[in-house]
Amino acid sequence: MLRVLQEHEFERVGGNKLLSVDVRLIAATNRDLQQMVADREFRSDLYYRLNVFPILIPPLRERPEDIPHLVKFLTYKIARRMKRTIDSIPAETLRMLRCRVRTTYAAFTDAHRRRWRAMANIKGLCGY
Repeated sequence: MLRVLQEHEFERVGGNKLLSVDVRLIAATNRDLQQMVADREFRSDLYYRLNVFPILIPPLRERPEDIPHLVKFLTYKIARRMKRTIDSIPAETLRMLRCRVRTTYAAFTDAHRRRWRAMANIKGLCGY
């Protein structure tokens, strides 16, 4: 990866011909890469190449006001994929979903994966 970022070229596994590429890379992590570089757990040259334009976004647990927007987005997205119509999400349901961000996201992705016809069990997520 470092070679692609630095030299804009790579060689296929088992190949002997260099291929030129023009790429842009977006990388995301929840780890402190600066600290990992200092601890020699992450390559400093790769960190330098990846850290060209950092965008720091606080974790969702520090932005609870974003949860209702994300829930609405995910609900309507999943409903479209399932060819269902959801007119609205009750305010009480949105309030309950604020309690656990990871559980909420896991439930939505699991619902999509399993193609649930309805997400009636959402209240059970937070122990209500």
